[in-house]
Amino acid sequence: MSGKEAEKTEIVFNSIWKEDLETTASLMKKYIQSLKDFPMDTLKSLLSQKDAIGYIARKGEGGTEIGFIIGSMIPTPTITFVAAIDPKSAREGIGGRLIDEVVEEVKRRNSKATKVIVSLPADMSDGVALYSSKNFLVQGFVKEVLGSTDMVHMIKYLKKKKRGLFRRP
Repeated sequence: MSGKEAEKTEIVFNSIWKEDLETTASLMKKYIQSLKDFPMDTLKSLLSQKDAIGYIARKGEGGTEIGFIIGSMIPTPTITFVAAIDPKSAREGIGGRLIDEVVEEVKRRNSKATKVIVSLPADMSDGVALYSSKNFLVQGFVKEVLGSTDMVHMIKYLKKKKRGLFRRP
């Protein structure tokens, strides 16, 4: 394969259910600091729940992992974590494409869903910018969550609300 052909390799998004749960759990343990010591069997059990949602992005079918996103459909569709593993793919927007995949999956799985939410550390300006570029709005802030860091809560509305004389944000 020539260099130009390699650059044009299609990005494949595989649902975490279609992936080997071992691979997904391993990626989570590797890239999510708080899960490094989490039992692998517990992670695989959580990922196999019907309300789990997520994708692994690969360079071509069966290719190397370049990013992943994990979330849940309950109680409100929520994105828990998104990671662009490959720096080149990160610069090319794989994080945004993963977010788009999850938003579309939420719409497919629950046609009545009205929003998707995410919470991020407030000092993670690149994450806030990424979600803002995907039309997520800052909903609010929480100071020192569990003695830790400040958090910013963001929301993406999936359906246009009817505009009336009085409306809530």
